[in-house]
Amino acid sequence: MNRLGIYAALPDELDTAPIQALARARGLPLLWPRVAGAALEFVESEPAQLVAGAFGIPAPPPDGEVATLGSGDLLLIPGRGFDRRGVRLGRGRGFYDRSGLRVPGLACVGLGYSFQLVERLPAEAHDLRVEAVLTDTGLHPTRTA
Repeated sequence: MNRLGIYAALPDELDTAPIQALARARGLPLLWPRVAGAALEFVESEPAQLVAGAFGIPAPPPDGEVATLGSGDLLLIPGRGFDRRGVRLGRGRGFYDRSGLRVPGLACVGLGYSFQLVERLPAEAHDLRVEAVLTDTGLHPTRTA
């Protein structure tokens, strides 16, 4: 893994601080999302540099240089729910779906609580799917077909 795309967890999301600490201990750069129009862009930043962004969610500062996620990177994606096919239920605005994250070699993993992993969620063709879901009980590979 080259870089880790991560997010600042909201109160109802699984805390990412332990993962941030592991990544930093291994020298992995952290890329944080920030809203850019109808999509997200990712910026390398330290957690202490995050500022209040769109919807009050901590995000990298506006002057941070945009990075392109690619092959060898791992992106952790929050969700309200995930299913065993890799379908993710977000907060309904589609930011992750519209952000050009369907990149060969970019690993997309959902991060959530075990109760958020269900057998089946409704899906649309444009939905970004995850390859696995990491929960408080372990890593659960998905069937992305």
